[in-house]
Amino acid sequence: MKSAATSLVVIAIALAIGFAAGRLEHRGSSGSRTVTVSGDGKATSVPDEADFSFGVMNQAKSASEASTATSEDISRIIAAVKNAGVAEADIQTAQVSLYPTTAPNGSTVTGYTASNTVSVKVHTIANAGAVLDAATNAGANQVNGPTLVSSKQNEVYATALAAAYADAKARAQAIAVASGRSLGAIRAASEQSSSGPVAFSAAKAADSAATPIEAGTTEIDAQVSVTFDLH
Repeated sequence: MKSAATSLVVIAIALAIGFAAGRLEHRGSSGSRTVTVSGDGKATSVPDEADFSFGVMNQAKSASEASTATSEDISRIIAAVKNAGVAEADIQTAQVSLYPTTAPNGSTVTGYTASNTVSVKVHTIANAGAVLDAATNAGANQVNGPTLVSSKQNEVYATALAAAYADAKARAQAIAVASGRSLGAIRAASEQSSSGPVAFSAAKAADSAATPIEAGTTEIDAQVSVTFDLH
C-alpha cells in the first residue's frame, strides 16, 4: 500500500509540473511520450553605435525658394557631420518633401514648405555628441535619436537564444524526473517571438565637451519552444 501511495504522489507531481512548465504527450502504442516546453533567455550588451536623423524645414513664397534654401541647409548639415568624423557611406537621404501651404480657406496657396532629412550612423558612441552638435550648429531643426545599438547584436541574440534553450531543457528534465522517465533527443524546436534591445542602465557620458550621449546597457530576450522524447 505504501508503494502504491508513493507512486500516486510521483504521478501527481509529474502532472503538476507538466501543466506548469510544459506539455506531456502520448504517442503510439509502444508507450513512447514527448514533452514540449518553453524556455526564456536573456543577454546584455553595451551599445557601441548611434543612429540619428537630421533634417531641415523651410517655408518660402515660391516652391523653388523653399526647395533651394532647404537644399543648401541640408548640404551644410551633411558637410558638418562629415567634418565631425562620419563617413559618406554612413549618411543616407531618408526623406524629401515639398508641399504648398494654404490660407484658412484651404484653397488659397500662400507659400511652400520644403524639408529634407538624412539618416546618420555613428560607429563610435564617444563621437555621437560631437556629431549631434555639428548637425544642430549647421542648422538642423529636426532631430531624431540617438537610437543606440550594438554592432554585435546578432551575437548577443544568439547568446540569449542559447540561454532560452538551456532553460527549456532544464524544465523538460524536471518533468522527466518527476514522471519517472529519462529525457531523450530533441524531436522539434522552434523560435518564438523575441524583444528588441531594451536599455536599463546608464554608463558614463561619452564626452563632457559635447552633448552627453550615454551608452547604457541593453537587454535582449529570446524565447524557444522545444519538444523532447521521454524514455
